[in-house]
Amino acid sequence: MKRISRQGQSGYALILLVLALMGVGGVVIAGYTQGAKQQTEHQQYLHNERVLKEAKQALLQYAYNYPVNNSGRGPGRLPCPDTDNDGSPNSSFNCISGSAMVGRFPWNDDGMDFYDARDASGSRLWYAVSQNFANSISPTVNDVINSDTQGTITVADVSGAILHDATSTPSSGVVAVIIAPGPAIDRNGTRQDRSVANSDDRFDTTADSDPGIVDPVNYLDIYGTVDNADFINNNANGFITGPIRNRADGSLALNDQMIVVTAAEVAAMAEKATLQAYRNAILDYLGPGRANGVYPWLFNYAGITTVAELDSKFPLDSDFVGTPNYHDNYGRIPALFGNYFAANDSQPIETTLEATLTIDYLNRIVTDTGGGNLEFASTQPFLQTLTLPVPGTLTNVHFEDSGGGVGRLSTNLPALQIYTVPLYFWKGSHGDPPGEWILCTDVNGNGFSEISDCDTGIELEILRVEFQVFIPAGVGFDIDYSVAPSIAVDAATAGKHAYITATVPGSSLVLGGSNTPGISASYQIDRHLHFESGDSFSVEETGNLTVADLLSGDTELSLKMLYYPELPIWAFDNGWHNAIRMAYADTYKPGVPVDCVPLPDGDPTNDCLFLPDEQGARRDIASLLVIAGEHDWVDENSDGMADELRDVFDDGNQNNNLSFSTARGNDELLIIAEP
Repeated sequence: MKRISRQGQSGYALILLVLALMGVGGVVIAGYTQGAKQQTEHQQYLHNERVLKEAKQALLQYAYNYPVNNSGRGPGRLPCPDTDNDGSPNSSFNCISGSAMVGRFPWNDDGMDFYDARDASGSRLWYAVSQNFANSISPTVNDVINSDTQGTITVADVSGAILHDATSTPSSGVVAVIIAPGPAIDRNGTRQDRSVANSDDRFDTTADSDPGIVDPVNYLDIYGTVDNADFINNNANGFITGPIRNRADGSLALNDQMIVVTAAEVAAMAEKATLQAYRNAILDYLGPGRANGVYPWLFNYAGITTVAELDSKFPLDSDFVGTPNYHDNYGRIPALFGNYFAANDSQPIETTLEATLTIDYLNRIVTDTGGGNLEFASTQPFLQTLTLPVPGTLTNVHFEDSGGGVGRLSTNLPALQIYTVPLYFWKGSHGDPPGEWILCTDVNGNGFSEISDCDTGIELEILRVEFQVFIPAGVGFDIDYSVAPSIAVDAATAGKHAYITATVPGSSLVLGGSNTPGISASYQIDRHLHFESGDSFSVEETGNLTVADLLSGDTELSLKMLYYPELPIWAFDNGWHNAIRMAYADTYKPGVPVDCVPLPDGDPTNDCLFLPDEQGARRDIASLLVIAGEHDWVDENSDGMADELRDVFDDGNQNNNLSFSTARGNDELLIIAEP
């Protein structure tokens, strides 16, 4: 037998050692590679998480700012998905009832302050929205968004457990999902195909049609029975969040990473936007020339157990003091929804209404039946004011858009017909200026001219003019708002509400037609010469002043009504007004405003409202707003109590005292002013 040399043995051992070391190194390299892969996946996850959070914040800000970009509709609405990859929702796409309920995140939509975000794989984000919150072109499902509006999207976690259930009662479904799709993976055994066969550019802002860009099945995954590319509102077929790996080989079965937007989160933004709109309205009410810093009277919730009963409080009761609805300095805000004097629809209210029509004769020339001219003296400006005898209190007073820039103050006015007492003018044959009619001076002091006032001791002719104003039943005044009316506010005083007055030029009044106010004036002329006041008036000529004559010059219509904070119409349409209360310190009641006096804690003479600060110390407040979160309009205690605030506001905030808190449930508070 051949013997192996000692040198050969050493070489063989070296080979074995090298082979052993190579095996260990392979294990080390494999372990290092696996760790690097996990680190990369973690970094990709963190990148997606950051981008998704940014997109969610932009979406919530969109909900907050929605009324700014969409006049007449309240906060809380979200855009529809982008279904052709141009960054904006398709104008023809109805994301309430359309079949394609999932699309790209609409980062380039008007009102969306965001950028062209990509996930870690380089893909744009995907998105779906609940039909109850969508800014659809056909808002037929639910056009009301408030704290009680529920989401309609079901979401499951990686284990398949339902996190948000749109099928439950009440629903816990979410409002929106935003998805980072991740790289292409196998979907039901077929690789997702993101190739582009035509000239579409997946990263520009022009519309695309290639399935490799716009078909969600090539980006969103399926796991079990849940298909992220096939979402249905109010259904278990919602979304499942990843990543999820196959148990057999650890490969990715679903890599859709998502973030949800809940109804509570959208409601919180909508509540903040609504409170701010109310605060702006109150500050405008209190501003310079607007009620002298005096807050409006408030109403309580007496006898209210349903939304219908609450809504029935409009029109308002104009007699606040001493009525069952009057509640001093903590209660519901009496308001006008919409505009006071503009070509827009507004919420009807109950109010007193005062109206005057001032007609100007200055330099007025009309033709009489005798072929001559009636020319009033340009050297003697004359204004005749007619007071319309409007009843004390009117219901259904509101403003409505009549089209073409014309608005109508509409109410339940009875038919009114007003005649003035005759007005007398004289024209002397040798007068200065000659040939012009001059108003006979009211020498008797009875408030109007008469024939005896025309005694000048010279020969003269006499003119008598009478005015008539006719208002049909149920209608006020049509006004062309191309010339904005001038607005003035009479401040509230002790026991008296504030009033707002609008004055519009006569040229802006739109008269004529079958249901509009009418104005006319007739005149009579006695052309025989009068030398003494005892001479009788004998009619020799008659005629009429035309509407154009009467409404030109400095003619003005003045309308005066109760003044309330002016709130956007969406506050009423979306039911926010049913869940908002205002409170102000007792010293700010209508009357002469006196600042409340902040005093040390425990001092019983302190008359400010107060909130605890972060350290629990009292923060003195002049006025604030409280908005209720989700609530039920029922008599929870079945006790038939008149004051049902406990069914709307959280414990403590429903009490009529000076103390309030943000830590008493889901109420939201906003300070209006501090002392």
